[in-house]
Amino acid sequence: MRSAWLAAALTLVAGSTAVVSAQGGRHSIRGVTRDSTSGRPLAGALVQLRGRSEFRSVRSDDAGQFRFAALHPGSYRLTTLRIGYAESSTEIRLAERDTTISVSLRVVAQTLAATRVRGDISAIYGIVGGLPDLRPLEGARIQVMGATLTVVTDSSGGFFIPVGRPGAYFVRISRRGFADERFPIEIPDGRAVDASRLLDPRVGASRPALEHFFAEADERLRARGYNSAFVAGSEVRAGGTALFEGLQSSPSFTRRGLRFGNGFTR
Repeated sequence: MRSAWLAAALTLVAGSTAVVSAQGGRHSIRGVTRDSTSGRPLAGALVQLRGRSEFRSVRSDDAGQFRFAALHPGSYRLTTLRIGYAESSTEIRLAERDTTISVSLRVVAQTLAATRVRGDISAIYGIVGGLPDLRPLEGARIQVMGATLTVVTDSSGGFFIPVGRPGAYFVRISRRGFADERFPIEIPDGRAVDASRLLDPRVGASRPALEHFFAEADERLRARGYNSAFVAGSEVRAGGTALFEGLQSSPSFTRRGLRFGNGFTR
């Protein structure tokens, strides 16, 4: 039962986003954020939607995808921010139907020294910045759960972490005065993956009780074997089903031929 709870909690934390909105509409705007040069999806982009009487904010998931639901027809401004890229802003006229958009972000001058980013090992790298001014944040802590690795960002906000072996990991970025960022990441064999993120100024008290949860998550992810899988929240949401069914149908779960055992309680 405890293992089941942890698995479910990891899935929900990995897929979390912050949304402040008015409700009641029937339409949606969905899209994907991409690098304008390579076309690759960009995770962790901050996507803001402003309408006549509402403001919403989400972050692109591990596939670069985002979605705003329950919208009324009207005019909206979509603004996309990601550290290392120029801000993108566009006007959207939402009629009586759903709208899909692709957002291409242009790279700006890279502040992370090229010599720090090796392309022949499994690793994560990037820059941590703070909202609202996008300034690089020195001293932010990067934890890679499943690899028991922790580093802090340098004076340029940069970091580089070799993880040792390819696979799925869970990353937590924290810094005093800012809200944590937590997300899953898939690291291929022999390739470094950009994990740059923007942190929101913290509102409200911190949650020290979560430290025990993250410590246990790190231990369990390190011990995962052939009969386990790490499932990103975006995979569950893509199925459009409840948590249990979403986990069963997720690609990370089905491609390994896994099944829930007797220890999982619905």
